[in-house]
Amino acid sequence: NRFTGMKGAFDMILVDAPCSGEGMFRKDEKAITEWSENNLRLCEERQRRILSDVWDALAPGGYLVYSTCTYNPGENEDILNWILTTFDASSVEIRHNFTAITPSPFPLHGYHFYPHRTSGEGLFMGVIQKNDGTPFTMKKEKRATPSPSVKLPADILKRKGSKLMQRRFYDILIYAFYIAVLQLREVRKAKGIPESKEVIRQAVGPSAGIGLF
Repeated sequence: NRFTGMKGAFDMILVDAPCSGEGMFRKDEKAITEWSENNLRLCEERQRRILSDVWDALAPGGYLVYSTCTYNPGENEDILNWILTTFDASSVEIRHNFTAITPSPFPLHGYHFYPHRTSGEGLFMGVIQKNDGTPFTMKKEKRATPSPSVKLPADILKRKGSKLMQRRFYDILIYAFYIAVLQLREVRKAKGIPESKEVIRQAVGPSAGIGLF
C-alpha cells in the first residue's frame, strides 16, 4: 500500500509474489510439510492484494512482470486471468527459442520453468501490459511559512522606520564578536601561545569596521 500515492510512476514493475513454494519441494523438505490447500487459498488472496496495491503505480502502457516459484494454476494462470478481467490489460507474448520452457494454454501467455526440463528449481512468469491509467505527475510541496508572530532578524531589518532596532541588532553582533575574541585570547593564553592580532583576525574572520583591541 506504500505505492498507492505513486500513480503512474513506474514503466515496469516486477512482482515476485509470495507463494505456496511448490518449486522448493526438491531442496527444502519444510516446504512440503507447510503446503496445504488452505495455504494455497491464502497465497492467492495475498497475490491479488499485492497486485491491486501496485497496479495504479504502473504507467499507462507499462509492463507488469508476475512471477512465482510454484506450479499450480491457481497461483499462476488464474492470477494472470484475474488481472486481465479486473483491469484494462493485455497478456504479452515473449518470443524465444528455448524449447525447455513450457507455455501456458493459449491465449494466455505464461511460462513454466519445470526443474526436470530446465536448470534450477520451479518457476512461473508472465508479462502483462497496462492499457489505461494516469501518467505520473510530480506534486509540488507546499513550503512552510514562518508564523506571523515570529519575527526573524531579517524581518526586523526590513521594517520601515526601525533604525533603532537596526542599531541594537548590530550592537548585539559586535558584542558577540568581542566575546568570541576574548574567549579565543583566554584559550591562547592558557596554552602559552603568543598573542597576535593577525592570528585572531584569521580565526574569527574579517569584520570590516570592527577593530581589535
